[in-house]
Amino acid sequence: MRLALVLGLLAPAPAAAQLAGRWIVTIPSFSSAGYRGELRLRQAGTTLTGTLWLGNADQPLPLTGSVRGDTIAFAAASGPRFTGRAVGGGLSGRVTVAGQEGPEWEAAPLAENTEYYPVLPRFTVRGVVTGRRDSLIRLPGPWLAAAASAGAADSLVAAYTRAAAAAGIPALRGDTLASTAPLRVLGVAQREEMRAAAVRTLESIRAGLAGAAAGRFDRLFRPRGQWQVDLHDVALARARAASPALTVVAAAPALRAVGWLPPADSADAATDAGTLDLALYRVFTLRSTDSTAAGALARRMASADPVSARAVSLLMGGYDSATLWYADALRFFLDEAWLPGRPARSIGDAVRAAWHDSASTPAIEARAFGYAQAVPRYGVPDRLFDNLVHADNWAAGEWLRRHGRGGFLEVLHRVAVEFGPAATLELPGETMRLASPGGLTGQNGNGFLEARDVIAIDPGYMPLLAVGAVVHEWQHLLFQRRILAAVPLDGDGPAVLPGVDPFVVEGLAEWRAEEILAPFVAREPLLGVAEAEKRARLARARRDDQHVLGYELVRSLSSALGGDDSVVVGLLARAAVPPGAATVLADPRVRRAWSAFLTTPDRVIQAPSRRALVPELTFTIEDDYPDLVRTRVVAPPENSRRK
Repeated sequence: MRLALVLGLLAPAPAAAQLAGRWIVTIPSFSSAGYRGELRLRQAGTTLTGTLWLGNADQPLPLTGSVRGDTIAFAAASGPRFTGRAVGGGLSGRVTVAGQEGPEWEAAPLAENTEYYPVLPRFTVRGVVTGRRDSLIRLPGPWLAAAASAGAADSLVAAYTRAAAAAGIPALRGDTLASTAPLRVLGVAQREEMRAAAVRTLESIRAGLAGAAAGRFDRLFRPRGQWQVDLHDVALARARAASPALTVVAAAPALRAVGWLPPADSADAATDAGTLDLALYRVFTLRSTDSTAAGALARRMASADPVSARAVSLLMGGYDSATLWYADALRFFLDEAWLPGRPARSIGDAVRAAWHDSASTPAIEARAFGYAQAVPRYGVPDRLFDNLVHADNWAAGEWLRRHGRGGFLEVLHRVAVEFGPAATLELPGETMRLASPGGLTGQNGNGFLEARDVIAIDPGYMPLLAVGAVVHEWQHLLFQRRILAAVPLDGDGPAVLPGVDPFVVEGLAEWRAEEILAPFVAREPLLGVAEAEKRARLARARRDDQHVLGYELVRSLSSALGGDDSVVVGLLARAAVPPGAATVLADPRVRRAWSAFLTTPDRVIQAPSRRALVPELTFTIEDDYPDLVRTRVVAPPENSRRK
């Protein structure tokens, strides 16, 4: 940390007679960092104790000394002697080495909360192998046959039809299931019907609330007596804080001028709320994903119709503000105990009970994907962090104490490791690509060694419809934690994180989320529509979709085990990692239930993947930015290369 920056944060100077406190020491005639440091003094009468940490020492060393009037003297063990005076608000004097006068030194007060390290914190992060080795997934024939025997293809459509009817919205059929469903969950198709269904559901939930919960509900969903059910409602309400007469229709001319709405004289020139909201949502997404293109679009609109472009700008400010509301709205549905009972229960309560896990609700992050999407980003469990991260010096331990593990992982993603796109490690039977932490974080929707568990979700996803997706992603987070808890982390070389079977993990998340939400959906059917619609839509497009086929597989396994959830989850945790899904057939109850299918041949499905190796990294940290010291590429153990 540069001395100038530190001195800018110096504490008020103590009185000359009071030397106790923290000081920054420099020896001006030397430019080397080894000759500046931290001095901590404790004073008892004329006796001084404390520590001296110069840049040529790995950690603070204990010192002893004395004070006589304004004259001071102290020395650390086996170190030079410092003598001098307290002058004004500082200290100054000379260093004595082997009985001879050395260079001058000076010290200025240093505030306790100022971060300063005479020796930069240095860390080594163990190499990591991540991803699946194979691009093929082998699914056991008996398991597939058992799932097919249940008539799952028809049941998905029937389940969706029942869910839509219970929620009071039309079930989509044929091509409209593919074209309209993704827009409907965004609130920009069949908006009147969807908004009416959302209001009915909110009214029902509100009727069971009282006290603080009712107040929080009203602030979120019915401020000033007006219902706001999604991002579009809230964006308009907040934009009107700056311009009370603003309407969505006012944005139409500018959007039409740049081709984001059909021409006014065309047969498709509808300006209903859904059409305009979709166009505005697209502008909002562009602003979030490509600021350069968004700026160019804004300039084109301003040139074509300045007044209407101003309306678009105001509405965009409303959308930005509404993203904060969105995360709060989802947390309300997850954390508030709105399901009546003795006691009343929240969805979060139900998740924790199902997993026997006391973890709090993951962070909800509104992120524009451009479509109704949610993804989990996996945090690093303490056990894995302790195995991967080594504090190489005393300063590193202090840095971790101050910033925490989450702060360290955020810095890790900034380590600049230069690998070309074709950089690989050639091993017998496998070629691994070389990657950096930041590179994997950007390439993988689930992140890499994240600072905390997060569910990232597009804020256009209507909150009541998004609840099922969020609970689905929460299952991924909890299941991943269970898988990592069983990973062997000892041994030499990089840690090998297992690549998971996507059919198993997606199937578990689909099935487990449905089971957990069942009592909530029974009371408020709209909560279950989007997930049922998603499965019906995906099944129509591709029966081998991991969400669809995985869901059918896991449901058939649960049936074979008599609905014993804990046993099902245990079997799936083993089936998700090598040696893979065939391990479920080792359970005698499963073999008995599927005895008629045991000779069914396995099926191989393409599921592209390629393992990556993040090398061992050694780096220092200054001002929260890493400086790479060493990159060390070590091949994974031979046994892990065979998996």
